[in-house]
Amino acid sequence: MPPVAADVPENLSAFMADSQVRWGVDALEGTVSEPAWQTKPSWYLVATDDRIIPPPAQRAMSERTKATVSETPGSHAVYVSRPAVVAAVIAQTAEGLNGQVWRTRARQDAPDEAAVPARPGLGDHEGRESQRNAASGRAVRRPAAP
Repeated sequence: MPPVAADVPENLSAFMADSQVRWGVDALEGTVSEPAWQTKPSWYLVATDDRIIPPPAQRAMSERTKATVSETPGSHAVYVSRPAVVAAVIAQTAEGLNGQVWRTRARQDAPDEAAVPARPGLGDHEGRESQRNAASGRAVRRPAAP
């Protein structure tokens, strides 16, 4: 059984292994101008039986991002082997973001409208709606500074 999906039924694990495509080494040359984890909240699920990314490395990455961390037994394919645990972390994330507005920096070449508050992962229309709520006096919570 491939180490990526060691806790997944063998037929599914074999399918997952057969359907993998090579990742482009060009990805190693990419640059990130402003990592989102430096300004936005993060959540991390450590798969304690992962044989691809060792759990100590996962913990170090999650610590660096100041993530809210959960741990569960599971392989690198924990989203397949333990979907309820993964769904619970996603729900926890949604609850943690509920009602919070995260400020984004405006691009130099963008109109002022690009600087509206926006919730992570939602389109610009949600950010403008949040701005209208704030202007109307509705409570808008901001995260505490790190």
